[in-house]
Amino acid sequence: MTGQATKWAAAGILSRVYLMQQNYASARDAANRVIQSNRYALNQNYASSFNLVNMNSPENIFSTQVTSQDGDNSLRTFYSIDSRGEIHITANHLNEYEQGDERANLFYEDDDFFTEKFNTIYSNVPIIRLAEMYLTRAEANFRLNTSVGATPLADINLIRNRVNLPSLTSTSLTLNAILKERKLELMFEGHLLHDLKRTRRSVGAISFNANNLVYPIPQRETDVNSQLVQNPGYN
Repeated sequence: MTGQATKWAAAGILSRVYLMQQNYASARDAANRVIQSNRYALNQNYASSFNLVNMNSPENIFSTQVTSQDGDNSLRTFYSIDSRGEIHITANHLNEYEQGDERANLFYEDDDFFTEKFNTIYSNVPIIRLAEMYLTRAEANFRLNTSVGATPLADINLIRNRVNLPSLTSTSLTLNAILKERKLELMFEGHLLHDLKRTRRSVGAISFNANNLVYPIPQRETDVNSQLVQNPGYN
């Protein structure tokens, strides 16, 4: 069950933590364990990973089941025009997709552009998808010049081919190409800010290490624990 905290879900979370720590060998190995468990499989259709009602996806390593008893799918609140729709997609982002990329079909226009990943009120919301594990393994292998589990090129082309994009070649596979693939595959799933910070890239005009990219510790927490030190930039 993808809603349960299995050891594979734990390995998926570990791969994220290690990647943020730039511990690429451990990130690679944790992602590889999930992939080689053979418990999960990429959906043939990218859109099939989202808006699932009363069903699980073979791609989901861990997900939350939102039902009418639980309340609204909170991601829908911010992303769907049928709710508050606070996240508007810019033309600059849409232009990043290559011609024929099926991921570019998961947007719709209603004065502004919105993602369709979270349109359903009660749905199975993916938290860790198998695609992330391939992308993490590819990046870590590339940085370390290793091929644990598969070559970085094979992993990236697996992700690209699934969305109807041609394979890259060994000469066109760069770290920037891997990071771009990660961005477009996982967009609106909570990864981009952390990926920008760990790779020391600016967030728009804001430096990656700006204080306002880290939330303050709530005062109710500092009031009850004098050992907590407030994050820089907050009084």
